[in-house]
Amino acid sequence: MAFQKNQLQELYIDKGLSAIKIGKMFGRNEATIRYHLKKFKIQMRSPETGFIHPNLEVNENLAYILGVIFGDGCVTKNKHRIFLNTTSETFAKSFGHALKKIGLHPCFYMVKLSGKNVKPRFYTIYQEINPKYKDAFYVVAASKAFYIWFKSLTLNNLQKLLMEMDCIKGFLRGFYESEGSISHKTKNAWQIVIYNTNVQLIKIVQEFLTRLGFSHSLRIIRPKNKRLKNEYSVYILGGTKEVMRFVREVNPCIKTGGATKCALS
Repeated sequence: MAFQKNQLQELYIDKGLSAIKIGKMFGRNEATIRYHLKKFKIQMRSPETGFIHPNLEVNENLAYILGVIFGDGCVTKNKHRIFLNTTSETFAKSFGHALKKIGLHPCFYMVKLSGKNVKPRFYTIYQEINPKYKDAFYVVAASKAFYIWFKSLTLNNLQKLLMEMDCIKGFLRGFYESEGSISHKTKNAWQIVIYNTNVQLIKIVQEFLTRLGFSHSLRIIRPKNKRLKNEYSVYILGGTKEVMRFVREVNPCIKTGGATKCALS
């Protein structure tokens, strides 16, 4: 369909609708709407000053988002982006789902790195190095309100908030999916380990595990290169029984040893 300037101006300026919402009304994507806004010289709201006001009351979804961000995710000053890059489609979709639950509008896309028909030239180098290189999945959202709130959040305040609102499982789920692993300790016994170089974060993880009744031990790997940071590893004790209890109670969507699947809530 052909867009009219007065039509877009009414929706975008007068009614304050976002390019995403306008696109959904007409079955078009956000980029198409923004193209026509520029074409008609309609003053656009930047992502920094847009009308995205997420729900920042601490709940399981926000706790999960924070767990992911403090692990594999990040929040950038550039366009106030909340970002995750992972090789797990399941993990990417779980993170995107949580972002939607607090009122953000994440974009989800894949970069094809595996297989023979890899078209982007600058990715072919990976094929030459490792033919089994996995596809990458990206989740990106933008919110100035979230950025300001997140940057004001200290780890001490984070710990206090999550304990007060009883949302420690959500945080552990996101952090474990980012920084944890599950493997066979012996042929018939599983073990779970959670890693990080930030000792304060690891202490928070230990505190949360203790509150859930898990025994654990801490190991420190000190690299020979003094310019590198120490790596702290938290091992859940109690063998397979406790590993499976962790999987059931924390309910991660990946790294479960095939024991369960997460329920998107």
